Amino acid sequence: MKKFEIKRIKSLAVMFAGFTTIFYTYSCIEDVPDDILPKAEPKLVVESFISPNDTIRVRVCQSLPINYNYYLTSDDHYNEFPPLRDASVSIRNTHTGNPISIPYDSLSGFYVLYPSQFSVEKGQEYELKVNHTELGEALARTRVPSSTPDLLSVKIDTAEVHTYEGVETDYDLVISGIIKDTGGEKNFYRIIFTFYYCYEYDYVYCYTDMVEKLISDTGSDGQELPFTLYIYGYSWQYYKVKILSTDINYYHFHRTLENWSEGNPFVEPTPVYSNIEGGLGIFGSYLEVAF
Repeated sequence: MKKFEIKRIKSLAVMFAGFTTIFYTYSCIEDVPDDILPKAEPKLVVESFISPNDTIRVRVCQSLPINYNYYLTSDDHYNEFPPLRDASVSIRNTHTGNPISIPYDSLSGFYVLYPSQFSVEKGQEYELKVNHTELGEALARTRVPSSTPDLLSVKIDTAEVHTYEGVETDYDLVISGIIKDTGGEKNFYRIIFTFYYCYEYDYVYCYTDMVEKLISDTGSDGQELPFTLYIYGYSWQYYKVKILSTDINYYHFHRTLENWSEGNPFVEPTPVYSNIEGGLGIFGSYLEVAF
C-alpha cells in the first residue's frame, strides 16, 4: 500500500473518531426537567458600603431561580439583575437614632441618601433594613471602624522584570508600604491602586485598571503590616492609591469574591460571603485614606 493511502486512511480514522466523540458528547447533553430541579424562591439581594462623609448608596434587586432563563424572558440583556424600584429602604444608628428612609434614585438605580441628610460616624453601628411586598424583609448591620489606617510609609517605584535578548527591557510599577496596626482589636485593610493612561488617535481614549490587596492583622496584632503590589508596565500617566480600614463584613465579602472570581475551575466553587438576614448580599463599612 502506498504511503499516501496509509496517510489518507489515518486521516479518515481521526476524522471519524472526532465526529464520533462529538456525537456522543451531544447525545449525553440533556435538559434537566423543571419539576426535578430544587425549588428556590427569589430573595432580596442588597448591597451597600457606607463611610463617613460619603453618600449612602444601596443597591436592591432580587435573585433569580435556578430554572429561570432571564435572557429569554427579558429585553434587558445587559443587566441580569435589574433594580427593584418599589422597595422600602431605611437606615438607623442602632444606639442613637430612629430609622431614616432612603429614597430611590431612578437615574442611578440606587437608593440614595446624602451626608447632609444622614451622618455616618466612626465606631458606630448601623442597621440597614429593606422591605418588599412580595419578597419580605432583609436586615443587616455593620460597625464602622474606629480609626483610619495608620500608614507609616509608601513608595512607588519601577522594577526591571523582563529583558528580551538583551535589547528591550520592560518594567513593572511597584507600590510598597507599611501599615501600623492598632493593637487590641481585630483590623482589616484593603489597598487599592488605580492607574490611568490616555492617548489620542482620532479621539481621546483612556484606559483604566486596578490592582488590590486585602490584609488582616491575624497573628500580627499591633505590629507593622508590609504590603507590595505590582503593575505590568510603567508608562501610566496617572495613578491613585487608597488605603481602607474595613469592617469584618467588607473584608470577608471581598476575600470570598476574589476567591470566587480567580479560583481553580476544577475545585468546588467558593460561596460569596453574605451578612444579609432574610436575603443575600452585603452591608459593610470602611474608612479611607487616599493620595
